[in-house]
Amino acid sequence: RLNGARVSKDVLAIEENKQGQSGGNGMVMRASYCGEPVVLKRLKIAGMADDLSNKGIEREYRIGAGLRSNYIVQHLGKPSSPRGGKELLLEACHGKTLDKQIKSSVFQRLNDQEKLIYLKNYMAQMLIAVQYIHENDIAHKDLKPENFMFKDRALGAQLKLLDFGAAVDFKVDDREQLYHETFGWLNQATLFYTPPEDATYRGLTQFPENEDSMSHTEKKLKAAYTQYFDQQSSQTEQGDQAYLPLQSPAPSSAFSTCGAIKISDLRNMEKKVMKKRAFLHDMFSLGISFHQMLELAKIKDENNPEYQSLLTLSDKLLAPPQE
Repeated sequence: RLNGARVSKDVLAIEENKQGQSGGNGMVMRASYCGEPVVLKRLKIAGMADDLSNKGIEREYRIGAGLRSNYIVQHLGKPSSPRGGKELLLEACHGKTLDKQIKSSVFQRLNDQEKLIYLKNYMAQMLIAVQYIHENDIAHKDLKPENFMFKDRALGAQLKLLDFGAAVDFKVDDREQLYHETFGWLNQATLFYTPPEDATYRGLTQFPENEDSMSHTEKKLKAAYTQYFDQQSSQTEQGDQAYLPLQSPAPSSAFSTCGAIKISDLRNMEKKVMKKRAFLHDMFSLGISFHQMLELAKIKDENNPEYQSLLTLSDKLLAPPQE
């Protein structure tokens, strides 16, 4: 029940994590609330205790419910049920996920120019969605084509960002909570879309030994990894104290010994560092997603200026920030 109203359910599909992580996000069901179509998401993460699962759904709802944008799937409520609080009621979308839309026969029958027009529109909507959540101090941390869905079945339909299960809300004042959400067990981000500085402490993405057998997106990802480790090696050779991500940074216990420096100032500084890193994570994930979209679209004329401009945009999102 939700606000005393009955919610009817029938199973539609089960989400599976295609990246080989520990289980999927759970089950997605069609539902009806007050006569309107909605979606019921039941959280089920393999190996996660019930209390952590409940905290996960509470957190996802808290973050999603505070976002109001046409580019975000709306979080409508948490229905009460005998199974506890591990369910979310979400806005219904009747279209495909972005990756499936681009791979569809309808999209693939388009000519290059038509494909590029749609791709530019999709990328613009994705950027607007991410800009909106960042302006609200939210980092998504699991951006990928599978987490964008069309409102209806039309090729030009509204695109919406979904699944805030790995998101971080930087409006939260709890420093320990922010640390664990940014670097700890709540980080369920898909490894393939994760920047190298975050991926290394979770396990490196594996690439084929023969570069000729690599996809366009794999080559771009490998190049980003190579650039990152070259920079780390250069900093070490120059005597700089390079950041080694194999050990994720922990909240400093030395703040209480900093004398005249205000502890609140140091904690704010630490929060800004975590926030910047999480936002850069999102932008890198967008860059990989854009490259994947261009690869899936199968543009025949790769010298097309519009195609080249989208490649340039995708590369800029992968580039490390200039300090």
